[in-house]
Formats: sequence, C-alpha cells, structure tokens
Amino acid sequence: MFRKIINVLWEYRLYLVLFGLMICFVFITDFNGLYGQDSYEYLRFTGALIDFAKHGINPGITYWPVMYPVCGALFSTVFKTTFALQFVSIISLVLSGVYMEMILKTIYQSETKIARWFVFVFFLFSPYLLRVSFTIMSDGLCLFFVTASTYYFAKYYNEKRNTVFVTFIIFATAALCTRYAAFVAILIPAIFVKYYFAKRFNFKVYIIAGMGAVLVLLPYILIHKNAPFDFLHHEWLQGWSITNIFSSSFDTADGHANYTFSNIIYCFFNLMHPAFCFAGAIFSGICIWSIVKNGASKIQWISIASLMLYALFLAGIPFQNLRFLILSFPFVMIIFFPAFIKVYVFMGKIKPIIITPLLLVCLLIQSGLFARVFIPFYHDNKIEKQISNEVIKYNPATIYTFSIDAAVRCYGFKGNIVNMWEVKLDNMPPIHENGMVLFNEKQFSEVWKNKNPMLNWEYLKTKYQLIKVEDLLDNWELYSIKNK
Repeated sequence: MFRKIINVLWEYRLYLVLFGLMICFVFITDFNGLYGQDSYEYLRFTGALIDFAKHGINPGITYWPVMYPVCGALFSTVFKTTFALQFVSIISLVLSGVYMEMILKTIYQSETKIARWFVFVFFLFSPYLLRVSFTIMSDGLCLFFVTASTYYFAKYYNEKRNTVFVTFIIFATAALCTRYAAFVAILIPAIFVKYYFAKRFNFKVYIIAGMGAVLVLLPYILIHKNAPFDFLHHEWLQGWSITNIFSSSFDTADGHANYTFSNIIYCFFNLMHPAFCFAGAIFSGICIWSIVKNGASKIQWISIASLMLYALFLAGIPFQNLRFLILSFPFVMIIFFPAFIKVYVFMGKIKPIIITPLLLVCLLIQSGLFARVFIPFYHDNKIEKQISNEVIKYNPATIYTFSIDAAVRCYGFKGNIVNMWEVKLDNMPPIHENGMVLFNEKQFSEVWKNKNPMLNWEYLKTKYQLIKVEDLLDNWELYSIKNK
C-alpha cells in the first residue's frame, strides 16, 4: 500500500510541484484571498460553523450553499480559518487538473505527455481558474467536483461499473452543494448516467448511492432544515428571463449595470476570451472544421450540449461575471483537446524540436494574463485592509457604509456597522451617538442611482452635517456625522 502511494505521488509529481509553488505564492504576496462581500461572508460563516462545532452556538443560515464553508471548517483544525479556506481553493485546482488529465486519457486514449501539457498550459494556468484558486470563494471547489463528476461520467460510460456510478452520484451531489448552478452544468451527464444505470438497475447499489448523496447533503439539511427550498428563491432564478439573452443593460437589486456585449455573446466567453484561454479562437476554429468534416463522438456531443445548456442558463440571468463561466470550462477543455492534438502532431511533423519551447511560450503568455487579472484583486485586497485599519483608528460607535462593511468587520472593527443597502435611514432613529460615514460617491453614484445606498447618502447629506475626516484610497472618503 505504501509503495503504491509513493508510485502515485511520483506519477503526479508535477502537480505536487505546482501545489507547492502556489502555497509559496500566497506567502510571498501576503494575499489572504479576501475580496468583495462574498468572500468575507464565506469566512464569517466558516467561523460560525467552527463555533457551532466547539460550543454548540447556532450558526444560522447562509445565502450560499454550505459545502465550501464546511470544507474550510474541517481544514481549520489544522490551519487558521482564512488560510484553511484558501488551502481548499488551491488544492481544488490542482486536483481538478489531475481529474482533467484522466478525463482526456479516458475519452481520447491520449498518451500522458500530450494530455499533461494541455492540462498544465490551458487548464491549470488558465488565468481565471488560477486566480480563483487563490481566493476565498467556492468556485474552485465546485470546479473540482464538476471535473471529478465529468471523469466518473466518462468512466461509467465506458465501463458501467456500479462503484463508478456511486462515485459519480457523490461528486455530483457535492458539486450541487457547493454552487447551485452546478446542477445545470452536470445535468446532461447525470441524465445519461441514470439512463445507463436504469438499464441494468441494481437496488442495493441504488440505496448505497442514495445514502452517499444524503451524507453529502447532511450539512445543508441540518442548517436549512426549517427552509430547505429557500434556494429556489435565489434572485438569479427569480430574475431569469428569455429577454435577458439579448440584453446588455440590467437594472436589479444589485444596481444598474451596462455591459459591452449582450448575454448571448458573454455566455460563450470561456471558448475564446483570453482570461480563460488565449488560443481559444484558434482551437474553436479547428474544432468546428473538424466536427463539420468528421463529426464528433457521443461524449463530445454530450460535452457540447452541457456547455450550451449552461451557457443558455447564464444568458438568462440579468448579470454578467466571467467567473460564472468557470463551471463549464471542463467541457471546453474536452472539446478543445482534439484541436490541440492536431496542432501538436502538425508541429511534430514540421519541426519537433520547437514543440516544447512553443508550449513554454504559451505557458508564459498564460502566466502573463494571470498577472493581468490577479493584480486588480491584489490591489482591492490591500485597499480594503488599509481602509479598514483607518476606520478602526477613529473607533466610532457606529459606521455607516456600503460594500466594504464586511471587510471592516473582518479586520477588527468592534462597533456597530449599518449597511446602507439594507436599510432606509429616514425610517431609523435620529443619529445622536458618535457616528461616521465611509462612502465612495464616485464609485456608487451611477450604479446605485435611485437605490438605497445613494438615497441614504443623499439623506445623510441633507439631514446632517458631514465633516470630511480623511480622503482614503480609491476615492473612499470618511466623514464624521454632526447634527445641523
């Protein structure tokens, strides 16, 4: 057994090297993975789960699925909570790469060298995937579960073994428990798996698979036992509309947004956007030509159908975010791999000696694009920390703010925080205590026009005397509140 483990570790040593380099990157850059409201909420709820495990304190419910905080809480027995969540994201990408390699070798019977080059250059060093692996967000973990589910789908398609069926059900359920949208991404493979299983139905295996799924669902069931179907009221699901597919401008509870491209174009960005794969346009062209000329295998068509279904789902949402496209990226890789093989073989026939240098250049380009998408996150992370420290120095009894409130609380502010999106200040008691306002009028004025944040800001300026205390970074301003 020990020798077998050593052999497996040696076989995947390059993945271990990448994992080590990623851990070193975290410590060298001092990037803690926190940015925006969502990541701070994941950290907060993970802490609540830890308090529940240690002291029995009810963690309450959370807006998002619970698998990522649960995994963070488990690793918090070894690491500090913040790094535990980051660790989950990092190891998720590395394991996703391992499964992606196994998928390609299973579907295409490719030799390890070619599959591994493709996985490292265009999957593991995909700029958006690499960036999300350093953040405290559930995308990386869900990517791992979707990729693993896809592998066990391909394996079950070929072998029809009961143990593979059970494993698929467990990983597919875990994906759903990490991000609800994963249901759409893996729906078509799940239909095929259940169809093949039904043809050779085994009641004992069915029960085992059901028990495995329930075990994975258990944290969600315990936390949401009083409202198990709350996820159906998610604003994206409620706001989904066929009319959004051809729109590029949206007005929602999250503010007003104008995008360059309509949703029907955005939802296919992971095929050719450089944030995912700089060579995507080339691979797409070769794939289309090859499918028109030679057709495609059944698994390739299933991958294309899964990509299309998930794209349609995203196109109906009144919002755009490139990281939402991460969940369908494994299907993009499956579709692109034959094109990569064609290019690899073609270059081998012309001049084999340039293949490795060319792939290293591609890796360098992907790394440069990663730096391009990572630096803004790194900047925002440092800004949030610095602004929070400035607010803590003044130690107001109450701080009125928006967007950055979770960061201020995370970095140690002990006073009362009023989120200007959640309340209407004209319906609240007058401000008599030591209060301050932390606001970014330049950033919020257009996006949040006629919404709570700007309405409350105008109310404060009209009702009270706001005395600027300090100009902070990135147009943030800190005011003390005085009665007129």
